[in-house]
Amino acid sequence: MEEYDVGIITLRDRRRGYKTIETAIGSGLSAMARVTGSPAAIAARLLEKGEIRKKGIVAPKEALKDKAYEVLMKELKEREITVVERILPIGS
Repeated sequence: MEEYDVGIITLRDRRRGYKTIETAIGSGLSAMARVTGSPAAIAARLLEKGEIRKKGIVAPKEALKDKAYEVLMKELKEREITVVERILPIGS
């Protein structure tokens, strides 16, 4: 199992830390290729199906909302990639 910290976003009174956990060892692809390529491939399919409606240059957190976000998380789980979100108080 390989884990990658993918970022921390600071909001007014808390921080959100995101980590991906890749468990499909032996898939023939590097873990980094899977955790970066899979979300992009899923998002491309969602765009093609019209499930992402935002136009132009849009941050992923704005484009992948509601049903599109649920589909993304479901498909990542099917690919044995887990995204963990931790909400931390500022200063931790």
